[in-house]
Formats: sequence, C-alpha cells, structure tokens
Amino acid sequence: MAILDAYGNPYTPPRKPDVRHLATAMIRDKYSSYPSKGLTPQRLAAIFKEADGGDVYRQAELFEEMEEKDTHLGSVLQTRKLAVAGLDYEIIPASDETRAKEYAAYIEEKVRNFDDWEDLMLDILDAIGKGISLNELYWEIQDGEAIVVGYEWVHPKNLTFMDKDRVLKAPRLITENEPVYGEDLIPHKFVYHRYKARSGHPSRQGLIRTCSWAYLFKNYTLKDWVAFAEVFGMPLRIGRFDPNASEADKDTLVEAIIQLGADAGAVISKSTEIELKEAQRTGSVNVYDTLFNAMNKEMSKSVLGQTATTEETPGKLGAAPEKDKVRQDLLEADAKAVQKTIKQDVFRQLIGFNKGWDQISLTPSLKLGYEPPSDRFTEAKTLQVAVRAIGLPVGKKYAYEKLGIPAPQDGEAVITPPAVAPRPSPAMGLRQGLTAHSVNIDDKALSDKNYQETIDALADEALGEAAGKFKKMLEPVMKLIESSASLREIRLELASVYSEMDTADLEDLLAKAMYLADLAGRVSVSGEQ
Repeated sequence: MAILDAYGNPYTPPRKPDVRHLATAMIRDKYSSYPSKGLTPQRLAAIFKEADGGDVYRQAELFEEMEEKDTHLGSVLQTRKLAVAGLDYEIIPASDETRAKEYAAYIEEKVRNFDDWEDLMLDILDAIGKGISLNELYWEIQDGEAIVVGYEWVHPKNLTFMDKDRVLKAPRLITENEPVYGEDLIPHKFVYHRYKARSGHPSRQGLIRTCSWAYLFKNYTLKDWVAFAEVFGMPLRIGRFDPNASEADKDTLVEAIIQLGADAGAVISKSTEIELKEAQRTGSVNVYDTLFNAMNKEMSKSVLGQTATTEETPGKLGAAPEKDKVRQDLLEADAKAVQKTIKQDVFRQLIGFNKGWDQISLTPSLKLGYEPPSDRFTEAKTLQVAVRAIGLPVGKKYAYEKLGIPAPQDGEAVITPPAVAPRPSPAMGLRQGLTAHSVNIDDKALSDKNYQETIDALADEALGEAAGKFKKMLEPVMKLIESSASLREIRLELASVYSEMDTADLEDLLAKAMYLADLAGRVSVSGEQ
C-alpha cells in the first residue's frame, strides 16, 4: 500500500517521528494588527480578497477578534464545539482479525493515557469557525516506542496558502526562515483539520467568515446605540457668551458645558450663560435593539442551524428542550469529520511507527456517540413484535444493546417474570361454561375434541326451542290480526293483547344463545392456534 504525503505524493515514511518542536512562537505572535478596529465594508472585503489569494494573516486575526469581542458569536461557536467534544467515544477495530482487535486495544490505551485528549478535540474543532485548524504533535521515543506526549495549537495566522505563482490547496507553515511563502508541513507531525461548510478553498469555508457581515453591522449598531444611550433623556445644553468675551472665556464655557453633562456641575463666569432645554424624542427607540437581535439570529442560524436555543421566549409553547443544542445533522457531520481526521493524523501514525507501516490498513477508527438517544419503550415493543408476533430470531446481545441493559454476569442473580397459570383446555372451558348455563353435554362428544360440532348441535337445539317459545308468545297477536277489520282496530286492541305476552321464558334462552356464540368464537381461535 503506497504512503502519500499531505500533497498526495508517494514517499517512504521514516522509521521514527520527528521529535523537534517546529511551530515555535515567533516575535510577531506578540502583536496583532487588530483589523476589526475601524472595520468598514470596504476593509472587510479587502481582507477577504487577501485570503482568497492565499494570505490568511489578517483574516485569521480578524476571526480571533470577532470570537473574543462578540459575546453571542463566541457563545454559539462554543456550543457547537462542545456538542462534539463532550460526546462519548469508543475505538472500533478495523476488522474481526485478532491483530486488528489488538491494535484497537493498543490505541485505546494510548488515548486513555493522553491527558490532553479533550483539549486536542476542542482545538481540532476550532476549524468550525476559522475553516482550518492545525495542531503540532510532540513525539518522544520511550523504551523504543514512539508516543505522543503533548501537542501545540498553531495559530492560523502562521499559515499561508501562497506560493510564488499560485494559491495552494494545503497550507504551509510560516517560520523565521520562510516568513512569506512558508515551509511544507512535515508528515506525521501535524493534525490538520478542515471544516467543509461549502465547496471551495479552505480559507473561505469557516463559519466566522459567513458571520462577518452580521458582525460588521452589529458593531455599527452597537456604536450608535451606545452614543444614543449616552445622550438619551439628557437636556440639551446651550451656552451663551457676551460678544466681548475672550477666547479663554469661550473655552471655559465649552468646558463647563461638557462638565455639566458628565458631572452635573460646572463653574462659569457672570458674563456667560447656560440654558438647559428638555430633550424631546420622537419615533421608536427600539430600532437598535431590533437590528442587533436580527444580526444575532443570523449568527445562530449559521452556527447552530436554528435560533430556538438563543432566541426562544420563556413560557412559549414549543420551546422544546430538544432544541437546546446543535441541529442533529450538523452534530453528525462535525463528529464524522473529526473521526476521519483523528484516524488519519493520530491513530495511523501510532500504528505506523510502532507496529509497522505495512500494518496501517488495520488502523482502528474513532467512533463518537453522536446518535440521538433512542426511545427504550419503543425499542422494547419492537423486539416484542419481532419475537412473539413474527417469530424473528433476535440475538440477546443486540437486545441488551438496544434496551441499554447490561448482560448479567456469570452467577449473578437475575429477575424472572412471575409464573403464569396455564390456560384451560378448550374441552375443560366448554364443559365448565355449559354446566354454568345448565346445558347438558355428553362427555364422549367432548372427549373426541369435536367441539365445533357439539356447539353447532347445541345451537340447533336452542334455535328449535326458541321457535316454539316465540310462537307461543306471538299467538295472541296473530289472533288479533285475523279478527280485526282494519289497522285502526288493531292499534286500539294491541294494548290489551300486550299484557298477555309472557317473555319470562326468553331470558334464559337469550343468555344461553349469547354464551354459545362466545364459545363458538373461542373454539375457533383455539383451533387456529
């Protein structure tokens, strides 16, 4: 298997890692040009044009300032990064081979012993805002084994995508020896992570660049808002001086007006006068707040994928707790990108240096737990239907994982379901039911398990009995109909005939018929089972 460098060129990897610290601090790291000071649309566009040409120095400094100065932007970016950094993880072997499992256990041991693991994850995720992140790994050789003992985050302003005649796709490191075009990154020394929010060059993919215009307009709004708040409601101060006043008197009057606004007190001469006029304000004073919040919402949508987390109204229906983090699809995309980078730039190097570069195909993978929590009750119902209704064979290990229940250890006491009384046989149930309803049945008929024929015979018998009783009950009505000459006469005589109709015998018969119908259904179901 060919080994490729950062530019996709084949090369022979070294037997040992480079233990030097390459991304050392330079003098210019102490200083910043603070490009956000006096930022205008024209200056912002110029900074982006520089980055498009490969020089990301001022863009990197601007992004750092934006994240520091804008509390809302800093908050949503932190939420986005912590959503991934706080996930549980596991090391997955490359295959079921014994060596692959051994390598997975080896990597897991190294990760557990690496104290800066959580910090490294956060610094890798810095690419979400800035588009790229670079971290230098500090290697040491201990007892013949190459291990990572630390790392150093590299500021993006110390990277460049410039070459003498083109824009590079992979960054170079600015050093004291190469302060303009930089030096190629030494393989196996750096963890280089890209956040691909959109297609295009890495310098244009960070979310902070997307939020920069909202940041610019927010700063215009905030500056005007503070100036407005400083004078809102304060009286207008008008100073009047004598025509013969000297320049010194005029300067004293100006200073007095300023002090009157700041300290509510001033000392002036008798030849001058200060008049206070009550401030009158018309129109809405919420225009600043409205624009400010609108820009915050744009940032929230860009970074978190929604605004419910930061803009929800307390007590409002629909302020659901499931919206308190990052949108699920964004969380999954971030986690998968980090998994790929960690495997490529960390795990692969550990396997190559310590197990052999011919073994890197067995490099294990990092698996972050980005899946949303499952509904245990729904999982249990699904398993019940699969096993009992469909008869689908389900492994116990799978069931334990889906239900979040650990498998019992050997010798551990387990909870068993309560004993269920056996269901009576169809013959026993039929005999008990018929006896309760005073129906005589031949035991031989039941011993032959000919339940359906027995019930049919009983139904025919009950039908014949019912026909006789109904005929006897309706006999007075039939005589009335035969002797009457008109319907009016039948209506008048029907009330007297009704009292002669005896329905007492029908009650037991109806109860018996209903029970027989119920038995027929039960026997039919028992036969199908």
